[in-house]
Amino acid sequence: MASRQQIQPEWELPVFKEAHQLPDFRRDWYSVKFYPYTKPGDDSVFALVGGRHDDEDFYTCTWTKDPTNGKPLLCVAGSGALIRIVDAISGQLLRTLYGHGGEINDLAICPTNPKILASASEDLTVRIWSVDPAHENQPCAAILGGDGHNDKVLTIAFHENGRYLLSGGADGVINLWTLPAFPDENTGKNVPTLVHYPHFSTQEIHQYIVDCVQFHDDLILSKSDREDSIVLWSIAGFSSSSPIPDVLSAPTAHERQTSTRSAFSPPALTDGAPLQYTRLLQFDIPEGDIVWMRFSLFPGTETTGPVLAFCNKFSKVSFWDLRRLEEYASIISTPEKIKDPVLRPKFLNPYQRRQRGRGIIRGRRRSNSPTDSTASQRSGGDVAGTVDWEKSKAGWEMRYAMDDPLKDLAPHREEVVKGLDFCGRQAAWSPDGRWCVVVGSMGVWAVLQRWGNK
Repeated sequence: MASRQQIQPEWELPVFKEAHQLPDFRRDWYSVKFYPYTKPGDDSVFALVGGRHDDEDFYTCTWTKDPTNGKPLLCVAGSGALIRIVDAISGQLLRTLYGHGGEINDLAICPTNPKILASASEDLTVRIWSVDPAHENQPCAAILGGDGHNDKVLTIAFHENGRYLLSGGADGVINLWTLPAFPDENTGKNVPTLVHYPHFSTQEIHQYIVDCVQFHDDLILSKSDREDSIVLWSIAGFSSSSPIPDVLSAPTAHERQTSTRSAFSPPALTDGAPLQYTRLLQFDIPEGDIVWMRFSLFPGTETTGPVLAFCNKFSKVSFWDLRRLEEYASIISTPEKIKDPVLRPKFLNPYQRRQRGRGIIRGRRRSNSPTDSTASQRSGGDVAGTVDWEKSKAGWEMRYAMDDPLKDLAPHREEVVKGLDFCGRQAAWSPDGRWCVVVGSMGVWAVLQRWGNK
């Protein structure tokens, strides 16, 4: 087996490092978030939220920073319908945001402006808040409601440009909202901006409760309970590089001929009807079929691709490297590259029928670790036995082929959290992609690591 130094870091996926269980705590951790404002070389810091304190269950958290001195601030919320902003260093409660009429299920900070906070509630609305001390007397900047959701809102996510927000809920609906550039003319005043209609709304991607959504550039990842898959899809005509659509262009409830409505121009027609969205891929998450199990996508860097992470209800963490899909698509049609160990990506390990004595006694698929032995590389990957290329390609197709949008792609790596059984609730990535933390039931959290030799 190749030494650690021979592994290509760009293809390396996390391995289990350690797991912990808080003494005398047997409730669920529902949320985990890394502090996003660390500088290169700083330690990665994350926060866990769960359990019950002072008659309130806590469900969600997110980080921001003090606009005056840069200190890390933690925003937490849950069954009390309040958002508490805490100095993460001293533990002091700095502010409490009031306004929601029901439990708060998710929080998200704007990636372009740490003063802007979004919250999702059982009162059927999403609220946008300003945590700028200048707006302390009236922190609610906007309310996204109206015809958005008709059941509790469970999940939200900002686009990286800060002008679009996804929401998903117990009604099975996914909405894309267009946001003003905050602070807008109403921020800090007595009447917040009211956004009555999303610019895109659909109930066709999922059939059940939507409990996790996230942008992948301009594409969307989403998940529902009882479906055992994460879906990657796109909104026809949507591009973040296009001008922000006018608020009056949002389709209203009176235009609901179908369960999908969109303000974005369709690029094509199907049977005379506008093509409003396209399903692209599905990722297989068996035993992920209960509410409040949330994936996380590391967006990638210049040298490493985006990586999707999910922990199921039996302590198994699955990973998919989205750049592997593109690499596989570019090389699979060229047989000479597939059989050349220098040109073949290191994550494509061929299946070898190992020979012992006089004949073939068993088949073994090589490790999913992105390594090849040095001798195997020199000989085309056929030292230990005869390579079965047909079986190799069949195994690769299960993980990397993108030709069927309704076929679930198997994980590129699976890691079992050893020693502690728990149901995964959420995954989170450190800003540099080195660490992945998963949390869940029975007070358990686990740490997985890439690039352990660095």
